[in-house]
Amino acid sequence: QIIEYASAHHKPLCIVVNKWDLVRSDESSHPKVSKDIRAQRIVTQRFPFLKKYPVFAVSALMGNQVKTIIMWMIQVRDMKGVSQNRSLQKDTSP
Repeated sequence: QIIEYASAHHKPLCIVVNKWDLVRSDESSHPKVSKDIRAQRIVTQRFPFLKKYPVFAVSALMGNQVKTIIMWMIQVRDMKGVSQNRSLQKDTSP
């Protein structure tokens, strides 16, 4: 329901996959492929409707990727403010 709401109301959404520190690397994954890309592939294979949302592979215990998610949230918040300001400017201009 959360995903449906976010999509219907054009709200930002990201998928956070926790416990990523417990996932073993398999031989088929290339070492240069980031954990986020691997997580994105796994999530979208199981849930194809999530392809349009960013996926972050985290380990809350280790603190991996927490800063990245916070930076993404700040960036999205700032972009929303810019788009709201632009729409306000359009409404008030003759």
